[in-house]
Amino acid sequence: MTKEQLKSTITKIITSHNLPFDKTTLISAINESIDEMPKIEFDKTFNKDSNATKSRKSFRNKS
Repeated sequence: MTKEQLKSTITKIITSHNLPFDKTTLISAINESIDEMPKIEFDKTFNKDSNATKSRKSFRNKS
């Protein structure tokens, strides 16, 4: 999901609710925060034997 898609989704959610305050201020603040977020790219491959998986398995085995 791109930052623009995230902004659009959040804007749709906020505008669909009847809120007792100015929505534009809230949307602007959220959009500014999204713009300041660093770009994070996720590895699309899922490594079944990742370290996290191994840790969970060993923790369960100890319990």
